[in-house]
Parts: sequence; C-alpha cells; structure tokens
Amino acid sequence: MSDRADVRSLEVLGEMRGAVLRFREEAMQSLSIAAAEIQRTMQWISDDRLVHWRHEVRKREDAVTKAKLDVLNAESMKQFGKVSSVEERKVLARKRGELEEAQTKVKACQHWVTQLEKELTLYAGGVQSLGSVLDVELPRAAERLQRMGDILDEYASAGGSEMKRISDASQAAAVQGYTGSSNTSAKSAAGDEVSMITKYRRRVIRGEDRLAIREGEATEVQALSGEVNEAHAERAGMFADLEDVPAQMSWIAVEAGVEAARSIVLARTKSSGSQDSGWSILAAAEIDDPPATKRALLSDVLGASHSLYAALGLPVGWGVIVDRVGVTADVRCVFDQSDRVVWGTLERTIGANTPEETA
Repeated sequence: MSDRADVRSLEVLGEMRGAVLRFREEAMQSLSIAAAEIQRTMQWISDDRLVHWRHEVRKREDAVTKAKLDVLNAESMKQFGKVSSVEERKVLARKRGELEEAQTKVKACQHWVTQLEKELTLYAGGVQSLGSVLDVELPRAAERLQRMGDILDEYASAGGSEMKRISDASQAAAVQGYTGSSNTSAKSAAGDEVSMITKYRRRVIRGEDRLAIREGEATEVQALSGEVNEAHAERAGMFADLEDVPAQMSWIAVEAGVEAARSIVLARTKSSGSQDSGWSILAAAEIDDPPATKRALLSDVLGASHSLYAALGLPVGWGVIVDRVGVTADVRCVFDQSDRVVWGTLERTIGANTPEETA
C-alpha cells in the first residue's frame, strides 16, 4: 500500500459507482431472464409435451386395438373368399410402431423433468452467492464509493488553505535547514507532528516482547465507550485494507490508565502470533515512565465502536489518534509508518487539551 492516497480525479469514483450499479442491474436482469427461461422450459416439458404424448399414447393404443380387430376380421373372411390379411397386418405393425414412439416420448419427458429439477437445484445453489453479492455487497460498495467521493470532495473543497499551510511549513523547514537557524517561528508544523507521534510510538511494545504482556480484566482495559464518529472512521478506513482487519477475538495491547485519557493512540506493529492483532492502545500524552500494559480482546476494548474496525485494516506501522468526547469519539488523524500525518491534524480540535496533552 502506498504512503498516500493517489487520487487524481474525483469523477472516477462517481464513474466507478455508476459502473458498479449498472453491472448490478444487468446481472440481476440476466439472472431474472435465466430463471424465466428455465421455468418456461420446465413448463413446456412437464405441462405441454408430457401431457401431449400421454394423450397420444392413449389415442394410439386405441388405434392398435382397432388394427388388431381388423386383422381378426380379415382372417375370418377367408372362408368367404378373401385371399389374405396382409394389408391389415401392415396397418397393425405401423400402429404399434406409432404407439412405441409415443411411449418413448413419454419416458423421455419424464426423464428430462427429473433431470431438469436436479440441474435447477444445482443452478440455484451456484447463483446463490452471486445473488448475495448483487443484493448486499454491491449496494454496500456503491454506498462506500459514494461516501469516499463525498469525503474527497469535501477535502478538496477545504483543501486549499490546508495545502498552503503545509507548503508554507515545508518552505520554513527548508530555510531553517539551510541557515541552521533555531528560530521557533521557522519550525515545520510537519516536523512537530512527527516528533510528537514518535514519542507516542516509543511506548509501543513490539516483537516477542508482546508475548510477555499478561491478560487484564475487561473492566481494567475498556479503552473506548460509545460509537466513533462514522464519517471520521470512513476517512481513516480509506487508507485501510478491509481484508487485513484483525478478528474481533484477537488481542490488543492496552496501556494502563488509558481509560481516563481524553485522547488515545492506536498504533499497529507486526503481530507476534498467538492471535495477536499487532495493535496497541495508549494515551495521547507525553509520559516519562511508561505504565504497565495488559492484553485484552479487541471486542472488549472497542465495545460499541464498531465503525472503527475498518481503520484497523491500516498497514503495519500506521495508526490513528482518537479524541474521546462524552459518549462518542472522533478520529483526529491518521499517521503512516514514517510518523507523517496523512489525514487530519495532530492538533486537538474538539475541546481543550489536557495539561498532559500540551506538555
């Protein structure tokens, strides 16, 4: 996954959404046509052909019976001068052949009715997963594309001043690096962000050391209460791989005291195995002596914050900072493996920072 979202055209998302919806409509129409054709064929064989040939069997049985009587009558007429019954016997043979044909058609219809019922069962099972995709997954995908488009459109609309701020900060950093000046007014805002995130990351337990983290009580490690702002979680999820989201029953490392923190950091490291999600939660504050860390299930830690699960698909080395506001939470920013903020801002925008956060 690249460090940043490479979006060159917002219209492409709209076109992609339209293509998804068109494919869904065409596929559903094709399935409907196929189902109607199968039903028509079944009815044609069982209700039309089978009924027809059964009627023909009865009619031809009557014809065979009549032909037999004609043969008997011809045989009995020999004593009155009739030479032979050859013609009557030819008619009887022909009628018997026609009866056998009708009986064969009835057996064929019965065979294909049974065979088509079996094939229809297999077909229904085969297209069931496709039907689920068309009914559930594609509408979700279209909705997600719509949200992504709205988010990027909103970001682009408000991005002018933000991009200027980053550009000015980068120029100031370049001047400082060239002159060697320590003037604080020339410091890069991006550099401040990197420095602060790096301080948080140093407290994250990595590698085999994670295996030594003991399990804590659920009441001790409840890091979030309430629902995360869905729009913010969607923004964070834009950088994530949904197939890489850890299972809810995997465990996460939780720093002691994080329950009381107004802002928290979720950072991902390489999993140590043993159902380790690789994620850690710590307070977004500068702490001289790192507190104890315990492990807990993701489902216990996130609680009702289901919309944040998508963000847990961020790559190894990435993370998010979340501000807790009452019974809800807002994703403040997303940072990458180089400690660069790729979305949002490091500055808390909701409420005042605590003394620990501004230290």
